[in-house]
Parts: sequence; structure tokens; C-alpha cells
Amino acid sequence: MRVMLGDDAHSIFAGRGILRLEQALPPTLVREAQRVVRSALERQGFLSDGVWCFDRMTLPPYPSIGKIGFKKNEAFDALSTSDLIEAVGFLAGDRDLVTMGHQQLLLTFPNADRWSVPSSIWHVDAPRLPSAACPGVQTFIFLEASEHEGGGTLVVAGSHRLLNDGRFIRSKDIKRQLKRFPCFQQLMSANLADRERLLGSIGHVGEVEIEVVEMTGRPGDVWLMDMRVLHNLAPNARSTPRVMLTQRFATKSAFDRIVEGFRPEEPQPAAT
Repeated sequence: MRVMLGDDAHSIFAGRGILRLEQALPPTLVREAQRVVRSALERQGFLSDGVWCFDRMTLPPYPSIGKIGFKKNEAFDALSTSDLIEAVGFLAGDRDLVTMGHQQLLLTFPNADRWSVPSSIWHVDAPRLPSAACPGVQTFIFLEASEHEGGGTLVVAGSHRLLNDGRFIRSKDIKRQLKRFPCFQQLMSANLADRERLLGSIGHVGEVEIEVVEMTGRPGDVWLMDMRVLHNLAPNARSTPRVMLTQRFATKSAFDRIVEGFRPEEPQPAAT
């Protein structure tokens, strides 16, 4: 199955920082990766004859996501097909990419009685660059169906278009600077009630529309995200797990600056 993107997809991605590709990967590859995960979950008692068994176990509450050990796996890495990587390069505006690690499993067990939009743990995966260019793209591949309130990653569409003013801003400083804007103050306020209503459009910053989007989908669906987009782990209020694979692809021109954006500050010399 070939991933074909045109100018319309590029325009959507440039404006929102996210793009969903439905049934974008070969079903045989998706089923093999799904089999690897399900076999491990069966061994641990979370799955029996195709039925999820979380109701018989005590699971840690959100933000704990549940743990199951996976090292580098060929079935996972096979999902980074040449077509998908080509699509990533097209959206990033630079086909010279650096793969940042292997495919990683995102597994969120049921961990909440009630779903809501969280106020904390919002973060970005890349700094702002002086060039204002997209530094890279993160992929999210569904291995199991994930519906609303099922732990799908939450993203703030449009947030990647802010703070691109010719400066280098470290990843850890971006959230603090975004909180200057009223819509982000609201999003990150622990005192705000009825947080479910934040899903969807929550305001504008200048001409940029800000929208909280929940990643949902079916096995084989892929979401692509600009690495500058603010995003978060979401609670899972359903009885089934969120099972995704994720991988980051940095543009070669931005890779060193991305690493620098997460490097601890150097100690400053004492004043004399």
C-alpha cells in the first residue's frame, strides 16, 4: 500500500502540524506487529482468547500507563516503510532525515474512571529553531483500535506555528512561553473545571487557531506530527488498551539543534 501525499496534505500539515493517514500501511505488516504485542500481553494475563482481562487486575491510575518490556523488534521496525519515510520527508520539507531510535511501543492500560483533558505533562519534542523550519516529524502507528477516551495522544494543533520568531528556544522553555497566551493558560490550569470541553477549538493566538485533537484510529492508521507541536499523554477511561508505535524522524539539518534543545544547561561561572 503506497502512501501518496499531495499539496493539499502538505498545506494541512503546515497549518495544523498534524495529519491522519487512514489505512496507510500494508495489513500483513500491521498484523505481525499486532501479533507480537498480543502474544506478550497474553503471557502476562492481560488477554485471553482475544478478550481483554483488565477488570481482574489492579492497575495504577493515570498518569501511569502500564509497562511491558520490548526491545528493538523487527516487526515494529518493518512498519517504517520506505513509502512512509518518503511521506515524512515530504511533509518536513527535507528528505534528508535522521532516524531517532527505533519504533517504540506506546501502551496505555485502562487507568481512569473518567476521561478528561489533563492540565499537566504538556511538552514538545523539539526546540524552536531560528530558521522557523520544521525540525522533524513523529509518526504514530495504530496496532489496535483506539476510540474517544481510550488514551490516544492529545495534541494542540497549530501550536507549532507559535514562537517562531528567529530565536532558538529550548524545548523546556517553550511551554512556559506558551502560557503567556490566554488559551494556553486555560489549557494548563489545574483549577479549570469541566476540562472535557477543551477537546476541540479552544481559541486563537493572532491568526493561528488552536485546537486540542485526540488521536484515534484503527489498526494501520498513522498520524504524523510536527515535532514542535505541544502534546500530552491522555487518560484511558475505556476497557481496552491504547496500543501504538511511535518513531521520530529529524531533518539532518536540525538534528544537532534538537539534541542541544534537550541538553542540560551548562553551569555558569561565578560572578566576579
